[in-house]
Amino acid sequence: MSAGSTLWRVGALLLIALAALWLSTWAVSEHLTEQQDESAQVDELRAAARVLVPRYRAALEAGAGREILAARMAEDAQLLRARITLIGPDGGVAADAGAEFDPSSVLGTADGAAESRAQASIERAAVTGESVAVHRVKQQGEDAKSYCLAQALRPGVGRAEVVLLRVIRPAPDAANSTVSVFGAIGSVLLAGAAFLIVGNRLNRSITRIAWSVRRASSGELDHRIGTPPLADLQRLTESLNESLGAFAEEIRRLRVQHGEQQAILQSLEGGVIALDTEHRVLSINRVAGQMLGVEPERAKGRLLEELTREPDLNRFVEEALTRGATSAEFRLRSGAQQEVRASAGSLRGADGESAGLIVLLTDVTHIKRLETVRTDFAANVSHELRTPITSIKGYVDTLLEADAYDPEKSRRFLLIIQRNAERLHAIVNDLLTLTDLERPDIRESLIMTETDAAAIAATACSQLALEADARRIRVEMEGEHGIPVRANRVLAEQALENLLSNAIKYSPQGSRVLVRWRESGGDPPGFVSFEVIDEGPGISREHLGRVFERFYRVDRSRSRHEGGTGLGLAIVKHIARAHGGEVSVQSEVGAGSCFRLDLPRGSGNSPHRAGGEAGREEP
Repeated sequence: MSAGSTLWRVGALLLIALAALWLSTWAVSEHLTEQQDESAQVDELRAAARVLVPRYRAALEAGAGREILAARMAEDAQLLRARITLIGPDGGVAADAGAEFDPSSVLGTADGAAESRAQASIERAAVTGESVAVHRVKQQGEDAKSYCLAQALRPGVGRAEVVLLRVIRPAPDAANSTVSVFGAIGSVLLAGAAFLIVGNRLNRSITRIAWSVRRASSGELDHRIGTPPLADLQRLTESLNESLGAFAEEIRRLRVQHGEQQAILQSLEGGVIALDTEHRVLSINRVAGQMLGVEPERAKGRLLEELTREPDLNRFVEEALTRGATSAEFRLRSGAQQEVRASAGSLRGADGESAGLIVLLTDVTHIKRLETVRTDFAANVSHELRTPITSIKGYVDTLLEADAYDPEKSRRFLLIIQRNAERLHAIVNDLLTLTDLERPDIRESLIMTETDAAAIAATACSQLALEADARRIRVEMEGEHGIPVRANRVLAEQALENLLSNAIKYSPQGSRVLVRWRESGGDPPGFVSFEVIDEGPGISREHLGRVFERFYRVDRSRSRHEGGTGLGLAIVKHIARAHGGEVSVQSEVGAGSCFRLDLPRGSGNSPHRAGGEAGREEP
């Protein structure tokens, strides 16, 4: 209900109360006035009776006849404008005077009810000495009042004569009452008009106050109520402005506090979910929203089971609320599909009672992956080391047991032992290189120099020239001189050698391997791209994403036959990343492979063209 409607209802009630009060006051006033008029008229009759009764008593005691007594009564009646009747001891009319009443009636009125009341007054006066009766009558069609006073001539003498004095006076003027009523109505209307004027101003002031309070409550914390035109409301507005100021300060404090809490909550690396005892979300941070695939703003107030279908999480929450479970690990099926470690703590209200649950979700996917990598690495290293060690141990035992004077067999066994020892040495060296490249500070510790890309390619090709010649593989270079590469030259050459060695091993005899370098056109910019392109069997699509993993082999039997350690491409990947670059591969089965190494470009002179077979440069 609005302030205006309330004000008008109060005003209407006040006007009704005012009208009722006036009517009550008017009725009481009319009644009192009528009683005062009746008392005054009765007092006049009594005053007359105090004079007339003794005179009539004396006349009767002196033996005056009825004619003399009637003449006296006629004079008195004319003087008093009243009717005077003398009732004898037998109850009959002894004498009667006065023309205001109908003489045909014993008591002077045709009104039976009035006559009976007059008769009753006579009887009481005969017994008690005096009786008074007042009643309304009609005189010439007009309302009037009849005043009747009966007094005994000789009180205390049994049944004696009674003098009956009667007068008729007009009833109170109805016109005056009408004027009074209309006057009262006018007063009520004037009061209503005054109320409308004052109420309208009051209503505007109250409406302005309510509007200002709504503005402040809607977020305009600096808004205050203006000074109202009515002085009686100024103290109210001052108090409200003080309250609004305190309210604004409290809201600002709560906003700052809420902002700090939200900043802390949103900056946490783990997911945080606050739930009540019915599993409704009270709060959820950004990380938890990403984990569960929900929007934090739309999650508040909704059931957790309604937001996301995660049976493991729902089961953990239920157990935490009922049995106090504190931690568990499971895999999320929605959102980012991560492995998480869930921890739960009780959410306490202001009264210290349990109000719900705080669930912390920590992403352990990377940890799980590292554990898997560590386990796989240990298994792969053990396997890779066990094979040459077993071979060495077996041939050593055979040499110890065989005929020491068979030099041919001994030489053949020693060559096998040498080859396995070299493989062990290569594996250990590659592991040490990987360990060094995986250091967090590797980029800061590398010594970078600017080297011509053609020189890096030429060095790699010359290092593998004998291996290529042994397999009758033609290695060609294509690129420009003078393209500077900012890198650690030893690592850059090692990375390119690993790619070239891989291409030579898996290329068929008599085929070609192309080593090409050029400035990257824009993806990524500021880099020099080295490409090693072979005509080998190619790599199927399902293996392309894993060829740079440690000890991963597309064809394990052929890799071991070729003598690889399984770490060459992994070393290339870490060398590229240590320089801020990347390594990638494009390949199709039966169409060969193209490995690409991107290293940062340096600043140098304009390049000039170079090409031809490995070990030869063209002008």
